[in-house]
Amino acid sequence: MRQEVVFAVLLLLSIASSVASPLYHDELTLSQDIVATYEVRSGAGEVRDLESTISWFPQNDDRQTVRNLSITPQTNADVAGLIAGTVEGVTFFETRPESGEHEIRISYTIETKQLTPQVTEVIPYPYPSLSPGLQAYLAPTDIIDLTPEIRQLASQILYDVDDYYEAIYLIGLWVEEHIDYSLSTTTIDASKQSSWVLENRQGVCDEITNLFISLLRSSGIPARFISGIAYTNSDQFAESWGGHGWAEVYVPNKGWVPFDITYKQYGYVDATHVKLEQGQDSNKFTTEYAWSARGGATVKSKGIATETRVVSQRNVTSEQPFSVTFTPYQTLIGFGSYNLLEAVVENDASYYQVIHLQLGQTTDMTILDELDKVILLKPGEKKVVNWRLKVSDDLLSNARYTFPSIVVANNEPYTTQFEVLETAPVLSSYEVELLQEDVGTESSPPEGESPLCTATETQVLTNSSIQLSCSTPYAQTTVCSQSQCYTFDDSFTFTIPISGVGVLSIPLSFTYTLDEVVKTTQIIVISAHDYPDLHIANISVPITLAYNDEGELSFKVAKRSATYPPLLTVEVISGLQSQKWEIDDMDRDILFTVPLLPNAFSSSMQEFVIVVVYEDVSGKTYRLEETVDVTLTDVPLTGRTMILLNKVASFFFTLF
Repeated sequence: MRQEVVFAVLLLLSIASSVASPLYHDELTLSQDIVATYEVRSGAGEVRDLESTISWFPQNDDRQTVRNLSITPQTNADVAGLIAGTVEGVTFFETRPESGEHEIRISYTIETKQLTPQVTEVIPYPYPSLSPGLQAYLAPTDIIDLTPEIRQLASQILYDVDDYYEAIYLIGLWVEEHIDYSLSTTTIDASKQSSWVLENRQGVCDEITNLFISLLRSSGIPARFISGIAYTNSDQFAESWGGHGWAEVYVPNKGWVPFDITYKQYGYVDATHVKLEQGQDSNKFTTEYAWSARGGATVKSKGIATETRVVSQRNVTSEQPFSVTFTPYQTLIGFGSYNLLEAVVENDASYYQVIHLQLGQTTDMTILDELDKVILLKPGEKKVVNWRLKVSDDLLSNARYTFPSIVVANNEPYTTQFEVLETAPVLSSYEVELLQEDVGTESSPPEGESPLCTATETQVLTNSSIQLSCSTPYAQTTVCSQSQCYTFDDSFTFTIPISGVGVLSIPLSFTYTLDEVVKTTQIIVISAHDYPDLHIANISVPITLAYNDEGELSFKVAKRSATYPPLLTVEVISGLQSQKWEIDDMDRDILFTVPLLPNAFSSSMQEFVIVVVYEDVSGKTYRLEETVDVTLTDVPLTGRTMILLNKVASFFFTLF
């Protein structure tokens, strides 16, 4: 009788992410220091006045709470406003700083938690109208460029999608699967444009996130860049904690939802993520220095560093809102056989979930598919995920092997096993590929160049129209918009009416023929403005002012319309004293303040004229004007003389 020796094959759980792995705790308390270092180089000269501003700052939100914050050197900064996010940064002033290295240290304790916003209902895509305040997060920047190639790719990825949350997931999945994380010198020295990342298919977290944001904005989905600190156990980094970038995506009726494509975290970020700053893109300085000097003296930034210590950690034990059944196709196969591992994942929750599946690697077995897979499940939905494998031919002929397998779904492990025996049936590669195809996968977008339309203007007045210029590489291409269809070859121009106010997503559908009839879609994003209506409000000024006292004129420029004007000029004119502001892309009501300088008055009753000039998106100009008077009291003889001289100077000033 032949004796069989049973072997259990070693299972190695391999986390496939090349960048990071979280600490796997739901809640953390961290002690952190942010240290900005700069060097004053005086030489034979002198730095007279130095202004240092740091905007990399922890803030309170739904998933993080800041405690015990202190700043060195001491400052009069509004710490409560900084933590609340109403103040953008803290500024330090130094007079004649000494040569050598200086540092700004921000120390705090922060409590963080993993929080997943729950999207429970299907949101239509494209979403027809969004708030005008989201326009900045749909616009291109120097780094987040929206080239025709990026717009075309976004259209191909979402060619048949009508679900808003699914659209975000599919764009994230494309970036994750097609862009390699790379710490090459070309990507770490300075942020590259999204178009460069798309062309070279590599980047660090900032660039991967920027491309993700570019594709979203091209699709009419607002997104913003988040800068902060996160944990990694990757051996590519000398330190476990360091600077990191991810995105927040706007979801209607839910608000800003985090997506970290680098970490494969869709719709949430783990507790190791500390948010410090948000903006349109990654091209924003976290520290800025301005100084006056003589003799060639300079100030040089030496960078910003972080120091992080884990104070406490806690897992919140709760039942997973999904179920996984993990099995092999065949439980007994022969040497050199192929097989299939199958995970059936079902969403038991009433909200969307993105499940990150990580397959463990096993000795004497080759996995033929990517170990990591990310799937989106709608409420109650079930999906099948599988991996092809091949066991080794080089096994002991008198042995019976047990091959254990493990898949980790959102940090929860599931195990199965199968056995291998020399005399057992052998499955071919072809058989297993047929089985995998039968399970069903995500549909693939059409390959190759697709038709594309471009709007001549992206900001227009409501109840007007826009012109679209279209091109196609295919004969007899049909484009449809708002129930109007046109068939064209090569190029075509047509207009569509615009109604409503806000950020509008206008879908275009194309039909053309390759080997078969192909249908694709494109989203045109238009910011529709009503006629701007501003007013000067909350004017505050003293009626009388003693000559030796200090006073202030303040007022607010606010809107009555739904949208703000794209260009605004505000000026306060009063004899020799005047002040002017020019503001591009006004996005909020603005408070203005002007110091009252009695020694610049040219009359004992001084007139101050507030002039506001603004434009609508068509270039039409509007003007507002308000006048206030301030009467001087307790004017000494020297003050009367100064008023007289100012009056004469004002007269000659008006002549020239």
